[in-house]
Amino acid sequence: MALGSVLAGGTLGNMIPPSTGLVVYGILAEVSIGRLLIGGIFPGLLAAFMFILWIIIAVQHNPELAPLPAPSAWMERLLALRKVGGMLLVMVAVFGSIYTGVATITEAATVGCFVTFLIAVFSRKLSLRKLQQSLVDTALMCAMIFLLLTSVMLFSRFLNFCGFTRGLVEFIIGTGVSRWMILAGIYLACIILGCIVDPTSLMLLIVPIFFPIAMGLKFDPIWFGIMSVIMIQIGLITPPVGLCVYALHGVSNAPVERCFTSALPPFIMWLIVVLLLTAFPGIAIWLPSTM
Repeated sequence: MALGSVLAGGTLGNMIPPSTGLVVYGILAEVSIGRLLIGGIFPGLLAAFMFILWIIIAVQHNPELAPLPAPSAWMERLLALRKVGGMLLVMVAVFGSIYTGVATITEAATVGCFVTFLIAVFSRKLSLRKLQQSLVDTALMCAMIFLLLTSVMLFSRFLNFCGFTRGLVEFIIGTGVSRWMILAGIYLACIILGCIVDPTSLMLLIVPIFFPIAMGLKFDPIWFGIMSVIMIQIGLITPPVGLCVYALHGVSNAPVERCFTSALPPFIMWLIVVLLLTAFPGIAIWLPSTM
């Protein structure tokens, strides 16, 4: 139960905003990043609900999986919220400014940085050394991401100029196969590739190829981006090379076999979420449509 819960939360991390995968997808596909981030909220909450449902059912079946903790007073619980109050404030400031249209996605990032800076100052946890290290880490990360994005954009332009993208779309649509069968093939490819490639690299690889196909099949670009991130995340907990599973093994020292076994319930829950979002795409695209 403990291992499976950690894996479930780990895969959920790239779905709930701020999601690196959705940001990278938005840049490559030239889709509104703000709408993508807002669109990921309900699917992420749906996945979290499914994980909670799995835990409730499992514990009801076998109460020994989750022994009851010592009771705590409501005042203790309320005081404990102070530890996450700053994080909640940053989330409200960032997503509130995006959703209401007060700030663009770039401006909202600046709002988040400024609010975080104020929290660090007022909590007296900010020093000149920490500020310097934060700026250096940010510069290194931005340099790495922009280098990757530049390379992938060149790759995407090359595919377009040589006619590969257009030819592939025409070939697939010309086969007469149902678009849902093609979508299932894309899902399967993302899961298999997700077993051996990290999420950001995989997103950079698949978007130039799969995005034109999805647009040719008349799928919503916001919905397809969210589904792409979900399928990549599922691949991280599937054998033979589920990267999240091996990371969990390294941290917990639990046997690899046990880590992969614990990944089965989150994997099933994610598949149910995929089926629900495929059958009811409005779960993902309704909230962005109200912006």
